[in-house]
Amino acid sequence: MAIGGGAMGGQILRAPPWTAAHVRAAVAAVYSRVATNPAETFRFPVGPALAHRLGYPDDLLQSLPPTAIESFTGVACPVLAAHLAPGEGVLDLGSGAGLDALIAARQVGPSGRVVGVDLSAAMVAKAQATAAATGVVGVAFSRAGAEALPFPGHAFDAVLVNGLLNLTPDKSIVVQEIHRVLRSGGRAVVAEIVTDGTQPPVSMKNLEDWFR
Repeated sequence: MAIGGGAMGGQILRAPPWTAAHVRAAVAAVYSRVATNPAETFRFPVGPALAHRLGYPDDLLQSLPPTAIESFTGVACPVLAAHLAPGEGVLDLGSGAGLDALIAARQVGPSGRVVGVDLSAAMVAKAQATAAATGVVGVAFSRAGAEALPFPGHAFDAVLVNGLLNLTPDKSIVVQEIHRVLRSGGRAVVAEIVTDGTQPPVSMKNLEDWFR
């Protein structure tokens, strides 16, 4: 989908503005590549070195299968900051290959439950396979967008967000959804990329260039 302009018959042709659907499709496509080929070069860091740099303890990382870590793309370590307790219900938004969700499942134990959702079907499949290999109980993964969560209201004690909002076109709707699914007294632990200044105009050929 071309974003730049071109000339034809003396007229400048411009692509239509990006829609939320276009952005979601581009995000899902890029993170599907991260799931299936994490060794590929991306415009953002991926994998164990990133997890270590963000504060995930080495002994914790070493206790999990490599498939849980090789496609990791978070921006911090919110799962350890959430202080999860046994028996709690946890939602991991943008769960990727399942690193935070698997850690959360260990913390809440068999009496709790953890649900991870992601736009990328490849990420969901990878997380499901990794969870089955670890034998961790009470954790499930499904494909869903954060703007329309397939859960009833007041369903979770905690919501984890690790670098999702910067990829979401409808951020206010996502925040409303987080509030909707949290129980009274529940908490959202959000790690995100932010900017405190005006960004210069960016010229891109297509959506894929932005997320590559």
